[in-house]
Amino acid sequence: LSISAMGAQLKHPERILGVHFFNPAPKMRLVEIIPGLQTDADVVERGRSLIDGWG
Repeated sequence: LSISAMGAQLKHPERILGVHFFNPAPKMRLVEIIPGLQTDADVVERGRSLIDGWG
């Protein structure tokens, strides 16, 4: 799935952010953050901060 293609269908494509949890999620502390082409840098940073807060 293309994050940019999904974002193009939204009223605010600058707010979309993809998140991919690696398996097994409870044991893997690796999360991929995928911005769309129009995603604001602030949205990426806020998403990263949120995920960091999960430990």
